Amino acid sequence: MALLAAAAVQAPELNAGWLLALALILAVPAVLALWHLAVVRCLLSLHQFQPGHVLHWIGSRLVLRKVFAAGFAVFAAFLSILHCASFGRRDWVLLILMPIVFVIARFSFEGLVRPQFKGAPYAAQAMLKPAGWAVVLIYILGWVGLGVMAPDAAQGGLLERVELLQAPWRHAPAASARYAADAMAWATAALDLANALSQTPDWHIALGVMTAPLATVVFASLALKGLALPVAEVRRTCSPGPSAAEVPPPITPVGAGAHAAVIVVLLLILFQFAARVEHALVGGDSPLAVRQLMDCEAIDGKVYKLGTVASITKAMTEASAKAEHAQASACAELDSAQGAAEKAVEKYLDWYFSLQAEWMRTVMMLTGSSEQMLSDQLTKTLKSAPGLAEALARAQVGSRIQASTRDALPDKVQSILGDNVLVLDERACKVVRHESIAQTLAAKERESSHLRTAGGLGVGLAAGVVVGKVAAKALTKGSMKAAAKVLAKFAAKKAASITVSTGVGMATGSVIPVVGTAAGAVVGAAVGVVISVGVEWAALAAEEHLSRDAMKTELLAAFRETLAPMRVAMACTP
Repeated sequence: MALLAAAAVQAPELNAGWLLALALILAVPAVLALWHLAVVRCLLSLHQFQPGHVLHWIGSRLVLRKVFAAGFAVFAAFLSILHCASFGRRDWVLLILMPIVFVIARFSFEGLVRPQFKGAPYAAQAMLKPAGWAVVLIYILGWVGLGVMAPDAAQGGLLERVELLQAPWRHAPAASARYAADAMAWATAALDLANALSQTPDWHIALGVMTAPLATVVFASLALKGLALPVAEVRRTCSPGPSAAEVPPPITPVGAGAHAAVIVVLLLILFQFAARVEHALVGGDSPLAVRQLMDCEAIDGKVYKLGTVASITKAMTEASAKAEHAQASACAELDSAQGAAEKAVEKYLDWYFSLQAEWMRTVMMLTGSSEQMLSDQLTKTLKSAPGLAEALARAQVGSRIQASTRDALPDKVQSILGDNVLVLDERACKVVRHESIAQTLAAKERESSHLRTAGGLGVGLAAGVVVGKVAAKALTKGSMKAAAKVLAKFAAKKAASITVSTGVGMATGSVIPVVGTAAGAVVGAAVGVVISVGVEWAALAAEEHLSRDAMKTELLAAFRETLAPMRVAMACTP
């Protein structure tokens, strides 16, 4: 039992030579049992023939029967090693108890059976046979009883159980053992599954009898009978011819040599045959082998290697992180540009509400280009604003990175899919995950297209383009239109005011004593101009107090409206 257990544990790691050697050693007791049975049957059949005649001579020939019996015992030992490799704790406990059962049964029958037979070989066979059947019967009863009390849980379907049983032999060095184990796995798995799924007790018991490892138990029973043979019966078994004597004749040196020569020849034939079989099977794969289907992933109707979805998810995550970083940078630069624009608007309004600008507007009004002058001055002020052009340039770079990252994502995903696609359908691999990325890629493409359409790329954020759009929008605002209208209305008034102020000053100066009429007129005119300028300055201060905040709000609104499509395209916070 210890040798059988050791051989079973190491069997998947042994080559064919070692397995055959172990099978030969384990088969020796079974060979003795089968040879003794052949001798007893031969003796029983010879009673009907006269000694010295042809039929008696033919009937006493045991060579062929011994050869077939030895071959059967070696084959049974080989299969038992393979079968025991899949034994569980219950199987081994029952098998280890069988020698005790055999000994008890043998001594129980000895007192009843021996007196009823006149010859030692018949009595020995009669005692061993019921003991062997007792081993088989007790094992089956124990197997069925334990199976009913503690049934094994069904571990998946038939193919899963077969694959589980075949797994230890998948890389076995012995091809013949692998083929035999694959075939035995199908029978064992089918019977085990039927036994595990049976519902009624009667069927459970019947299937339990069928699923018991009878072949291994029968081999163990034969081995126990061979080990229990008396020395005299072993000598009778190995004698050249059958003998019914109470004490068989000793084996002569010639007989021992003959037996040894035959055994050596048979072993050479056996090993040569095993080598040829191994050579024929080692290059192929067992047709009964079950190989677990390769795990795969289904993406939009096609199958890909396991891990493809994870690679795509990683690529999308990296692209999203890069795009979000570029987006945050671009949005921050737009905020910086807004801050720079506020300072530029303040500078523009300081100019607008100055006497210089007032007189320039008056002069330009006479030529009919006052609105263009205001637009040019606003454009000039914005272009020269510190940090505005730089912030817009950096925002443009961030926008381009954001769009290019999103544009490159579909190509990256298609590259991953191309590298991992399997030229199979879903029946040729085990789909463990179903995914669809078409909608996600379409959404990413829409985001990128929206960014490009909104002007976030190219010259959409160039400082000159932005400033030009701001100036154009500013002229459509209410305060700027009102400023142009006021300028038109006040132009004539300003000229009349200066003329009147000068005239009043000249009249006043001409009546001033001492100075004289002409000189007084000149001084009066100067006084009139000073008065006019003071009046103009006061009017500008009043106008600034009333309209500066409104003009600032509308100019900044024009700047925000110009950048609004870019902010929306880049998903910046309002």
